[in-house]
This record gives sequence, C-alpha cells and structure tokens, in this order.
Amino acid sequence: MQSPLFPPRGRAALTRIARVVTSVVAMTVLSSCGPFVSRPAPPPSPTDSIVARSRLNAGLVEYFTFALAETSELVTASGLRPNALPLSAREVGRQATQLEQRVGRLLDRTNSNALTPGEYLTLLSLRWELTSRAEATAFYWTDFSELAPPTTPLRGLIETIRRNPFAEIGGPERYLFFLDAIPLTLERMQAGLLEREQRGYFAPRETVESAISFLARLQSLGPAAPWQVDTSRAAGVDTALVARFTEESRTSVEQRVVPAIDSFVRFLRRDYLPKASTRVGLWQYPGGREHYRHLLRRYSSLEITSDEAHRVGIAELRRIDSTMATLRDRFGWSGDVAAVRDTLRRMVDALRPNVDAVPEALAEAQQRVEPELPSRFTVALSRAPTLRRASPLEELLWPSGGYTVRNAADSSGVLLITERWGLLSTRASIASLSFRMLRPGSHLRTEHLPRNDTIPPFRRLHVNDGFSEGWSQYAASLAGEMGMYTRPVDAYGRLLDEGFAAALLVVDTGIHHLSWTREQGREFLARYSLDSDATVDSILIEQVINEPGRAGAAILGAREIGAMRGWMQQSLGRDFDLRAWHDQLLSLGAVPLPAVAAHFEWWLYDLERRGRAADAASKAAQDGKPAPRKKVPR
Repeated sequence: MQSPLFPPRGRAALTRIARVVTSVVAMTVLSSCGPFVSRPAPPPSPTDSIVARSRLNAGLVEYFTFALAETSELVTASGLRPNALPLSAREVGRQATQLEQRVGRLLDRTNSNALTPGEYLTLLSLRWELTSRAEATAFYWTDFSELAPPTTPLRGLIETIRRNPFAEIGGPERYLFFLDAIPLTLERMQAGLLEREQRGYFAPRETVESAISFLARLQSLGPAAPWQVDTSRAAGVDTALVARFTEESRTSVEQRVVPAIDSFVRFLRRDYLPKASTRVGLWQYPGGREHYRHLLRRYSSLEITSDEAHRVGIAELRRIDSTMATLRDRFGWSGDVAAVRDTLRRMVDALRPNVDAVPEALAEAQQRVEPELPSRFTVALSRAPTLRRASPLEELLWPSGGYTVRNAADSSGVLLITERWGLLSTRASIASLSFRMLRPGSHLRTEHLPRNDTIPPFRRLHVNDGFSEGWSQYAASLAGEMGMYTRPVDAYGRLLDEGFAAALLVVDTGIHHLSWTREQGREFLARYSLDSDATVDSILIEQVINEPGRAGAAILGAREIGAMRGWMQQSLGRDFDLRAWHDQLLSLGAVPLPAVAAHFEWWLYDLERRGRAADAASKAAQDGKPAPRKKVPR
C-alpha cells in the first residue's frame, strides 16, 4: 500500500495537514487547530459554541450567495432554478477575492475549539474552497477555460435552457432570458480573447479548433438543438402563451442567437486561429507553470508539485506494467505487445461486439458485485442507476459519456452511454467502468449523500475531483479485492483502464509542465489504449490540452484514499473495520483530501478514547467500583 502524500503521524502531523488544507492565507484560523488536537482548558462554553456556529453559518451563506450566481451546476444540484446570467471571468475573480477576504476575516474570528468535529470539517473545507478560488484570480491571462468546450460558460446556459420547465410560473420568461444571454456570453468570450491578445497571450490552436467544432456541431443539431421548443414540455401551459413564447424564441434564435454564434465562429476561424499558439501546454506562458500547479492542486486538493505528480504517475505505471506482464504469463498470451493486443481485440469483439452490448455487460457486472457489497458497506441503495444512450446534444456535451446526478430532487444517477463506449478500449474495460461509475463507485457514493441528513449542504453539494474521482478509481480496485475480474478480458481490461488514467496524469504533467509536445502525449497514451491514434488524439485534446490539471485527479485521489485506508489498518490492527471505515469516508461529502485525513486522525483518536473509557468501565465493574468521571477533550 502506498504511503499518503501527507501521512498523519500524531498531533504534529495533523497540524501540517490543516496548514495544507487552508494554505498560507488561512494560517490564523488554524492556530488553535480545532477539535482534531488536544484542546486547551477551560473548555468552550455553550455560548462560545453558538457564536462559533453562527459565524460559520454566516460564512456559508455568503459563499452560497456567490456560488449560486457563478456555478450553474451548483444551482441544478441544489434543486433550484437559475435566475442569474453567468459572470464574466473578470467578475468571478473580483468577487472571489472579495469573498475570500470578507469570509476569511469572519472565519478568523471563529473559535474552532467551540465547533463539533463535523462543523470543523466544514470550516476546513470552506476555507480551502475560498482560498483556491481566490488564488485562481492570479492566473487570468493564462486562463482559456472560457473557450475550451469542457469548461465554457455556454455549457451552463445550454443546460439551463434544455432543462427549463415551461409549466412553472415564469418558466417561459426564464427560457427567453437565458436564450438572449448566449450572444452576450459570446461577446464576453471574444472580448477576453482580445484582451489577452494585447498582452501576447494566445490560446493553443487545438483549443481554438475544438471551440469552432463544438459551436459548428451545436448549430448542426437542428431539431435537437437546446433552443428548439419542445411543446410536450409545455403541457398544462395556456395554449396562447405557448404560441407567443414559441414565436418569440424563434425570433430570438434567428435574429440574435444564430448570428452571434456565426459571428464568433468567423472571428475564431479568420482572425484568431492564424495567430493561435502552435504549442500546447501552460508552460509556454509567463507564469504558466505556476498556473498549472494551482490547477493540479485545485482539482486533486493535494499540496503536490508538478514534478511529484509526474513521478507518482510513472510509479503507478511501473506497477501496472508489472501486473500486466504477470497476467500475460498466467493467461499464456505469448508474443510481443502487438500480438497480445490483437488477441485481446478478438476476445473483446467476441464477448462484446458493439456499443449495443454495453448495457447488458454493465448490468451483468453489477449483478456479480451486488452480493459482495454488504461485506464492505452498510449503505443500502434504494434506487438503481438509469442506463441509457445519450441524446445528440448530450453526445456533444459529454463525448465520453459518464455518470451524472440530475439534481437534489432526483438522487438516482444516470449513466450516459455514448458512441465512444463502442470503442475497443471501452468494451475491454466494461467491468472496471461498471464498478468505477456505478457500484461501488460513483453511484454508491452519490446515492448516499442526499439521504444522509448529517452531511451539511456545503459538503453534500461541494465538488472535489480528488475525492470523487479518486473514490471511483479506488472502488474499481476494491472490486478487484472482491474477485470481480476473473475473466482474462476483464482482468486485463481493468489494467488498461487504470493504466490509461495513470498515463493521463503523466501526460498532463508532461504537456503543461515539462514542455511535452502533442505527439509525445499521444504516443504515451496509446500504450494503454486499443484504439486508433485519432481517437487517442481526440481524448488528449479534450481531457489534457483543454482542461489542464484535471486529468490526474483520479489517480492521485485513489492513491491517497488507499494510503489512508492502509494507515488506518496499520494503526488499528485487528480492530480495523472496513465497513465502518467506508461509512466514515462516505459520510464526509466530497471534501478536500487533507481534510479527510484530518477527520480520520480525529476518528482514530476518538476510537482510542472510547476504548480507554470502555476498559476503565470494565475494570471498575470487576472491582465493584463506579468508573471515575474524567473530562476528556472531544
């Protein structure tokens, strides 16, 4: 078992973890170090707790006021209706800085000793989120996320428009309001590119071409386009009203939306693309490597350098390569790597011939793992996930498909299956994907959240890739412990799936920190794929070039979660209960991983304290004396 990047070793180590969570900006709030370390006497009074809790709640209210206006995904997850336009990158940065300063001062005055362990965990997570958002403002000039299809603000508008309920009061008006916001958003995006151009910052050619392709495909959807009014969604609405706003939406699309998209595409193709950077990677810009390290930290939630992350990816691939060699010997797959790949391709085609065979293969894997789950989890799922083919618009928004949670009201997740699931690598890794995205992976984790009232809204709705994607990768490995990869194609497919994730970390750090070329990245990724170079290249652009720092969060997070489990097993010995440990982990929400380690430090301390109390009570009962009453820090 790998050691954690920040292994807890007693109280001093916990203080270091807390510093990592909150960074330099948050040092003052952690000087007392909360309930995870010994508390000074006298203990806080009930009044202290009320005041501390009210300050924390006030900080959370301020954060949500900002986040609900800035993040459409959070609005959807909250079960609310968007009512504000997306903020420009400049405005987001300004408000994030002000928010961090304002709420930071409030949290600085919060007596963390007076909070419960759960409240203190929320405080740590809130502090980390505020600091991370504020840090992002320093990298405005090297940030082209508004242009990249995976992160463009247009996605939020598209989701808002296509999900808009016409039958609600104000539904048609909200629909038209956000429809008219598309031209404004495109104008902001163009202005941002021109502003950066004046400073000599140009987006990579690949990102520009991706944006052009995305917008062209969006326009080519025809009746499936998000702005096409589906009258079936207006059931129960006055017929005259439906006719009026349908005509208004048609006018808006024809006179404003489509011309705005055409104009922006012309700008990108004729004016911007010839000047776009022919190099990939953030390293090429002044401050680009610092920006990349911020993104790596932002997505993984770990205080790790780019060089360290690269070494982690290489070490993981050495382990995976060694296991692959062992499996080849066990299965009797002789010949060079190319011959083994041909053998595997034939097996996959025979077992899962096309994308239509994917749902059945996913369901079959879930049936096999279900009887084993009670031995590892106490969480009982009330709803099975929905498996379905993606619509044309969903194919555009999520080309690789994946697991999504609809909103707070519908806790049952949806697994979107796209054409890419028909690729050889995906079909070979179906068992691993099933365990990673469904149970015991993303579906089990997210199904647990809405039904657990002990998780506060901030930690329930908070998104942290290091935790959530790390859990998914950890869950696929856990399925291996349960003996779920007995067939050769599933066992080797699992290693391909894990190897590709680790290779993404290596390539991500290579391209954005070590000055790798696109060709180097494609060649490296292809080692862990059965698909064509063109397919690998498209994934490289989508997940690495267009979204720096995020691709490696799954491997880094899984490694850290596994390391924390190993540390707890070593600390508790025979008393370690895997079911209880999983329950604790799932009860936290998607919080930064150092905060998770801090929680387990407290949990270990609490278990030891309870054990000492039980031993004292048992001894006193044997002696016929009442157990001594002694105040113990919480």
